Amino acid sequence: MGMDTHALPEPAHAGALEVFAAAGVSVMVQSGLRYTPTPLEEKFGCSVYERMDAPANGQQKDILKRLSPDMIVAKELAGEPIIAKLTRAPGNDAAIGGLKVVTENEMKS
Repeated sequence: MGMDTHALPEPAHAGALEVFAAAGVSVMVQSGLRYTPTPLEEKFGCSVYERMDAPANGQQKDILKRLSPDMIVAKELAGEPIIAKLTRAPGNDAAIGGLKVVTENEMKS
């Protein structure tokens, strides 16, 4: 099991190894904690992603609750056709407190 730039943090990596061991799966583990670059990383360098969570305040939540599907005029999101604009959960029809824009590939995950 090698590490790459998108690898799990060390505790999760150790947990994955424990799961494999419990299931009786033989695993070869890379020595050390260096990452193994992928061919794309060797050519273009490491990709970077940083998520920043910022909770909405009361005023922002009120604005989000008032969003409606007809306010979204875009036909695509990230190059994919928008297939649904939801303000209620499909399973129980509960309000979701905002607006969810759905694409075909998002539905598959």
